[in-house]
Amino acid sequence: QLEEMHIEMLERSRKLLTSHIKPVSNWKGLVDAIEQRFIAKGMWCGKRSCEEKVKNEANGARTINLPLEQKGSGPCIACGQKGTMTIYFGKVY
Repeated sequence: QLEEMHIEMLERSRKLLTSHIKPVSNWKGLVDAIEQRFIAKGMWCGKRSCEEKVKNEANGARTINLPLEQKGSGPCIACGQKGTMTIYFGKVY
């Protein structure tokens, strides 16, 4: 019974997390997602300057995860140049 509770709690947590991740493809999408209290998932060029731009100009967002498994392609959500990796940005409350 304890194992069933654990599995149920884990599944609820995964669903809650997944429902709060919003894929974005540009700066406006990033800012909108952060304002709506979502975690923004998008492409990043890897430049420190783009990470700093997000920290300074996107309502207090910061890097929260850089997945080990990288999938996808597209422009960097901060500068529009070729994105080289998927990244998650969010605001810590």
